[in-house]
Amino acid sequence: MSIDSSPQTNEKCFEFPTERKNTTDLAQKIKLTYNQMGYRSLAMVYCETEGSHIVLKGETPTFYLKQVAQVIAAKVAGVGSINNQINVRG
Repeated sequence: MSIDSSPQTNEKCFEFPTERKNTTDLAQKIKLTYNQMGYRSLAMVYCETEGSHIVLKGETPTFYLKQVAQVIAAKVAGVGSINNQINVRG
C-alpha cells in the first residue's frame, strides 16, 4: 500500500484543442473553446478563417472581453495570426 503525498487541488484544468483538420474546424474549435471556458459574453463573437489567419468579428460588452477572446483564440493549435475586429458596445 502506498500513500500519495502529492497535494490535491480542486482547480479545473482546461486543455486547448490540439488537432486541426481544416480552417472551418479551426473556427469551430475557437467557438467551442469560448463556450467550454464559460465565456457566455463571447456568444456574439465569431471567426472567419483564411488558412491559419483568423479574423475575430462580432461584439463584446467590454474591452477586457475583446482581449480575452483574442488570447483564447491565439492558444488554439493551428492559429498563425489574428486580426481582432471585435467591436466593444457600450
